[in-house]
Amino acid sequence: MGFATIGGRYHLFYRYHLFSRQWGPMHEGHAVSSDLLHWIYQPCALALDTAADAGAVSALRKRR
Repeated sequence: MGFATIGGRYHLFYRYHLFSRQWGPMHEGHAVSSDLLHWIYQPCALALDTAADAGAVSALRKRR
């Protein structure tokens, strides 16, 4: 997870458990900001049903 700059806006991708503070099926969260101070939370980017699904998540690669 991490930061990316796309179209002049900052994107933050993070993992969280949607239903509990305990460890469980993780979800990929997404938030967008134009100034790194005010964030707009986006719908869940990816829902992982099992721990094995975490291995299926691929990294973003910068276009050339």
